[in-house]
Amino acid sequence: MAAVFGEITNRDEAASNRALLAALRRLAGAAWLLWDEPGQTVRLGPRVAAWGSADLSALRELRRMLPSSADTSRSDAEGL
Repeated sequence: MAAVFGEITNRDEAASNRALLAALRRLAGAAWLLWDEPGQTVRLGPRVAAWGSADLSALRELRRMLPSSADTSRSDAEGL
């Protein structure tokens, strides 16, 4: 997740990690996400449970558009 966030924000690693943690904490605090910090897992939160199928399909499509960690690792290795 950190690699994808870094690609999206185009910040140095330390700044990107701080921004990512702050964003995750805000989203978890508002119940948009369930964040297990020690387990390093993120799931959709209870606020998303009320969404209809059209909203969820839009969210799935947006997720498909994000670069995968394999894509970002390959870009790093290629120096892109």
